[in-house]
Amino acid sequence: MMTKTTLQILTLVTAFSVPSFAQSFIDFEFIPGGVPSDGLLISTQFQATLGFSFSLEGGGVPRLAQVGAPQTAFVGFGAPDTPAPGVDAGQFFLTDDGSVGAAPPPMLVDFVSPVSGASGIILDIDFSEEWTVEAKDAMGLVLDTVILGTAGNGSASQFTFDVGAPLIAQLRIAFTGSGAGIGLAFDNFKTTSPGAGTGQPNSTDARLEINRQGENVDAGPFDVVVFAGSNLDLEWSGPAGFPVLLLAGPINTSGFVVPCFGSVDLGTPPTFSDLILVFDGSTFPQSLFYTLDVNGNLSQSTIIPPAAAGSVIGFQGAVGQPVGSPCVSVFTAAFEVTIL
Repeated sequence: MMTKTTLQILTLVTAFSVPSFAQSFIDFEFIPGGVPSDGLLISTQFQATLGFSFSLEGGGVPRLAQVGAPQTAFVGFGAPDTPAPGVDAGQFFLTDDGSVGAAPPPMLVDFVSPVSGASGIILDIDFSEEWTVEAKDAMGLVLDTVILGTAGNGSASQFTFDVGAPLIAQLRIAFTGSGAGIGLAFDNFKTTSPGAGTGQPNSTDARLEINRQGENVDAGPFDVVVFAGSNLDLEWSGPAGFPVLLLAGPINTSGFVVPCFGSVDLGTPPTFSDLILVFDGSTFPQSLFYTLDVNGNLSQSTIIPPAAAGSVIGFQGAVGQPVGSPCVSVFTAAFEVTIL
């Protein structure tokens, strides 16, 4: 059974230091201290908790737009403010002044403390439209620029910055194309804060992402900040048809490296008595729910209850491997989830 094999192997070998790798992700489906609604002004709601604020250059603040009528951001795919089928944008995204017409003023994202990376999507760049996104340092110098051109009606265009050090103090998102009926539609905003872990990374053999953190191959643990009342989303990948296992416990600073399995970034060695088995897909009936599909993927989502506010929980997964593989299972990256 994968549980016994995984837990027993935790008694093995070498210790090392594991600092954290902090990230945040927002999709505007949850607003701290409020309820998302069409036209809601967005400025400093995320400043105290996630460390960034939004404004419009020259004065004013952006606002939320909701999929469907009335039209406040873009013409849309078959309906006002509607992304194309298959675009992951939820029901809410950030727009400028709430009108569709002449080019809006640039939107600014200001960080309380500089970050090393940032990414997001802009919806519905078509015809001769173009958006330019600049990452600036604290002195206003441009560190990097991404220009997003025509992608199609209602589609999503992604920008990504990674300057390798905590230097990004502001993002400037400006319309630099031509045409009429212009409006910003910004969503799926992720930031990467300073610091890199030295623990277990995700891999093609065993991958777990929590709220879109852990997408790359950087070493964990990853810090994930979420809000009570919002979603906690887990995305798994690995060999098709094999089980997944999830452990919970405190993120450690001197975990064990287990040959083949990887590093254990949870719990207190040598007994690991503070680890909790959340679920084990190698046992029935859990195998009906916690097994990778024919494409090697599994998606899980739950709403975080209000009573969980203030909790800090460490998670790490393991993914079963095919017969003949060097390992029975392989660890995923670990995550420290802080619930606000």
